Amino acid sequence: MPECDFLIRHPAFFPLARAIVPDVVFSEFGFMFREGGQEPALPSWHQDCGINKKNSYDVTALSAIFYVTDVDQTTARYTLIPGSHRVAERPKPVTPESLDVEGEVEMIGEAGSCIFVNAGIWHAGKVGTGPRQRRTAHIYLQPESIPQFSPHNVYPRRLWDVPDSEQRRFFSHFNAITRAVASEYTGLVSQEIES
Repeated sequence: MPECDFLIRHPAFFPLARAIVPDVVFSEFGFMFREGGQEPALPSWHQDCGINKKNSYDVTALSAIFYVTDVDQTTARYTLIPGSHRVAERPKPVTPESLDVEGEVEMIGEAGSCIFVNAGIWHAGKVGTGPRQRRTAHIYLQPESIPQFSPHNVYPRRLWDVPDSEQRRFFSHFNAITRAVASEYTGLVSQEIES
């Protein structure tokens, strides 16, 4: 949706992204909807990527998460463990029957809040036991110097088929599906599509 393009390089986080990853490029954009009224459940702790030793901060990808709805203790919420991106072992519950892990931080905030993190940090989505749905917009960015991190999005032509060379560079680190679509539209991409 063109109305959401401005979020991808939003001034709330993009200058910091460029400082962390000087050759930063677009990787993925998506919306997520998490229903309320869920039974308490053990969160699925995970990392979206590993460590990139070529980056000064070990960053393989950055994630910006915009809360489109208010998020509190009763809604689904993004939960993370600060500084955990270098830890290989999955977090363990504080006690065998606990839903919490040591050092976790639940990211509570009003609609419009932006969470900006290393996508390699250990994180989980806690379920919402209250009645409200949580809606979020997720943006992933990555270094241009590594293979495409995300295979999911087709980058709209309006973003990469432009005169501005910096915008073209930022949106032209294509994944396989975008390469296929771009070659159909323009014939500019002749690389063999990865399977």
